[in-house]
Amino acid sequence: MALEISVKENYILVELKEGPDLSEIRRGLTRLFYIPEFIDKNDIWVFHEGVINLSHDDLYKLRDIIQETYPKETKANMTALVVQSDEQWSMAEAFVQIGKDLPYEFRIFSSLQEAKAWITA
Repeated sequence: MALEISVKENYILVELKEGPDLSEIRRGLTRLFYIPEFIDKNDIWVFHEGVINLSHDDLYKLRDIIQETYPKETKANMTALVVQSDEQWSMAEAFVQIGKDLPYEFRIFSSLQEAKAWITA
């Protein structure tokens, strides 16, 4: 899987080029949490075409991973999820419900422009 992380002026962009699984998303989170700018910048995750290879149980595991590893000093509190298909949207909605007690807000978008507008407002 190709995962790219770019620090932009007002946010951090995480792009997943192929259908990720739990271990790949975990590696992406680890990389993201170690970027110094993560403390102050919200993030946008873009899931390009392809299936997100996660089970419903994996979504709970992902929430737990975030709870355990999320940097406590982080001031950023918003994450945008950009999805390309109905299947990705359904998976993202399920995760947003499961992760509703995480220390930041998630929103789902179908375009990067909409996500940027929300994350930088």
